[in-house]
Amino acid sequence: MKIKIDELDLSLQTRAGTDAETIDTYADAMADGSQFPDVTVFTDGNRYWLADGFHRVMAAKQIGKTTIAADVRKGTEDDAVVFGGTANNKQGKRPTRADVRHFLEMVWERREAIFGGTPTGGNLAEKCGVTRQTGVKFLQVKLAEMPPAPVRPTVKNLHLPKANSTAPTAQVKMPVRPTQLVGANGRMYPVRPVAPKAPVRPSAPVAPPTRPERPAHVVPLDRFGTEIPVELQPAFDGNPLAEILAHISKARVALKDGVASGNAAFAAVRQDAILQLDNAYNFVKSAVPFCVCRMCQGDGCKACHNKGFQTEEQYDRNPKEFKA
Repeated sequence: MKIKIDELDLSLQTRAGTDAETIDTYADAMADGSQFPDVTVFTDGNRYWLADGFHRVMAAKQIGKTTIAADVRKGTEDDAVVFGGTANNKQGKRPTRADVRHFLEMVWERREAIFGGTPTGGNLAEKCGVTRQTGVKFLQVKLAEMPPAPVRPTVKNLHLPKANSTAPTAQVKMPVRPTQLVGANGRMYPVRPVAPKAPVRPSAPVAPPTRPERPAHVVPLDRFGTEIPVELQPAFDGNPLAEILAHISKARVALKDGVASGNAAFAAVRQDAILQLDNAYNFVKSAVPFCVCRMCQGDGCKACHNKGFQTEEQYDRNPKEFKA
């Protein structure tokens, strides 16, 4: 549907800012008659929040348009923020680090409405369409900035007397032991004094049983310190291709040594066999995971052929800015 640009609420820009060069490019294309995808708008029946298409709206205003084609959906302001931030990853100008940070800050401010409380790093990453590493690092920073919760007194502490209390204590009089007793015949008999009891020595304090410490959870990292996503860990753990490479190498060395020794059993072996083993070794070695994809951080892209990790050959083809 067509919607008036002046009726749009433009306060939910999930990028750190608009790019003037992109707006000019879009404006020139619109003026030449190019068709652009509809912008996405969320409404609760009263307000219309622009979620995706800020550069297109600015370009339309620049060439004097008053309306724009929009995909209008029912939803809240929070729905518009989440949709707009994740849509930037799929179309238009690629989001910068500042854009991602700004989007995460907007979601964090609305965490009660979006998550029902403080999310985990994984939930934050999944909702915002960023890598798990980015979500975890952002959450750690925000939790460190939060003030510590006040310590509330427990019920036991409320009933304990104060240590420095000066209230007088009642003096309890001990009964005096008699020195003589009168027998049944009327005679007086001395009472033997009771030997004082030996003081009871306090026993050595018994240390409470200690529980074995649980090993700290180790986050698996690749050779460049990037966290390995859970779904990619089997490819890196144990490196199943290493055993295959060992068998190929052993067969290759044995075959070369046998041919060089002049043993008659190897007289009919063609040199192609050794060459094929060399090729098999190189092909398998080139498939060994080298690192988490530097371009997509494990999400899957053209650079890693949607595997999430790169081989050493694929890593060498990365642009300089994506290398460690």
